[in-house]
Amino acid sequence: METGKEAEGVNRDEKNPHPNDEEAAERLREAKLQKSSQILLLAAVSGIVVVIGVFFLLQYVKPEAPKTIDELHQLNIDGKLPEEQGLVYRGFSFVYLNGLWHTQSIGPNTSNVYSLYFHYPPTDLEGIPVEGSLNKTLFDAYPGVYVTFNPIGTNLQYVALAISKFDQTLTKAFGKLPVAACDRNETEACKTRPIITCNNTRRPVLFIDQQDDPNVIFRDNCIIVQGTDDTIVKAMERLLYILYGIMVR
Repeated sequence: METGKEAEGVNRDEKNPHPNDEEAAERLREAKLQKSSQILLLAAVSGIVVVIGVFFLLQYVKPEAPKTIDELHQLNIDGKLPEEQGLVYRGFSFVYLNGLWHTQSIGPNTSNVYSLYFHYPPTDLEGIPVEGSLNKTLFDAYPGVYVTFNPIGTNLQYVALAISKFDQTLTKAFGKLPVAACDRNETEACKTRPIITCNNTRRPVLFIDQQDDPNVIFRDNCIIVQGTDDTIVKAMERLLYILYGIMVR
């Protein structure tokens, strides 16, 4: 039979475990804390490595440079451009870039290849009629062309754009000089310009005629481009496509 002291000792041991057990539990807690710290440190280091890797990757891996016109033409010829960006018309490659249709053609009176741009592709202009015939011998006989228009017409900014496109072609491809003229003397600017119509000279004339419907008319020594607002530009580009041999009559 247990004595009172022995029973008291047993109760005392149950309330106060052996010191070695407390040390083991403490070591276990420290080990768990150390393991958690190592995991957090490893995750932090991994994150830093990824950030550094992305930084250096961005330094050396640059986005693809924008395509040049020549590269776009090659993609177009290979059939790798969508319809809204490229088309091939009678063997001429057209690519759409920065709001304009770009192509290349040999000049009418030279062997030079010219880079050209248009506001409209030729497929949009096939419905514009072309009439009459041009006296090419007469047209080629003079070093310049009178460019005339009605100075009191409306929306002359379209007329100015059409004339500008013709002047560039005339100088670049034909080697001729445009001569600014008016078809009537009713403005201050026209007082110092030649007054030219298709009927009062035998020299080459380009006449911008503001009419409702776009049209191109060849009349002996005179080329008449008709239209109103943006259709004047369309009719002019129809003419230029013909002069460069891209479109036919």
